[in-house]
Amino acid sequence: MRNIPGRVFSVMLMAGAAIPPGAGAAFAEEAGRAPYVTVFGGSNFAFDQTSTGANAAGAPRNVEIDFRKSLFNGSYLVGGAFGSDFLDGNWGSLRAEGEISYRSSRLDDFSFNGGNQNFQGKETVLAGLANLAYDTPYFNVLFGTKLNFSAGGGVGAGRIRYDVRYVGANTNQLGLQDSSTEFAWQIFVGSDWRVSKHWSLYSDIRYFRLSDPSVERRNLTTGVLDSTLQSEYSSLAATSGIRLRF
Repeated sequence: MRNIPGRVFSVMLMAGAAIPPGAGAAFAEEAGRAPYVTVFGGSNFAFDQTSTGANAAGAPRNVEIDFRKSLFNGSYLVGGAFGSDFLDGNWGSLRAEGEISYRSSRLDDFSFNGGNQNFQGKETVLAGLANLAYDTPYFNVLFGTKLNFSAGGGVGAGRIRYDVRYVGANTNQLGLQDSSTEFAWQIFVGSDWRVSKHWSLYSDIRYFRLSDPSVERRNLTTGVLDSTLQSEYSSLAATSGIRLRF
């Protein structure tokens, strides 16, 4: 997981190296850099999660969660953004935008203190981010359309909600039923296929992370708080969408 940002940066370098020198500068003027809105969606692949802590008596509480890695099994990402270019030249352009996104990650496996449990549930993240991106110049592709590449990142806040239930040894319902708002950041690489002056199709790969959320583990039958756990959340998403320039 720690090598993900480095791998994404390597993809950024390779994408930039693939662009012919000086390609597409005329199209940038023709198409006109302008404010835009985007909508997007795709698969969200949450990384396995470890939550650790102890109860009031000092007994360890370790929860391990594996998430489903398929769009058709409830793990997805949807969102939208509004932004504009603010610098433009033969070298490409810089772009700033505000983004709102929603991630849903369904559980695939669950264990408590090393023992597998009969479980159900999911985790969701609603995030608002301010992004900054670099767009390469456009270059010609098929039938007069244009293509460019982009790379960037963003910072903001994300609200994670846990909705996880399982049955304990005494048949009580236990679970993680909590939410918290944390610092969030992401990095991404993508491409934009301009099919007309105002419309384009784009796709990207984005790595997203929340800064160390905490979550309460409760006995849901009695309502008693058992422990507060230090948790984590990060994901790699593959998305595509539509961009409209005004």
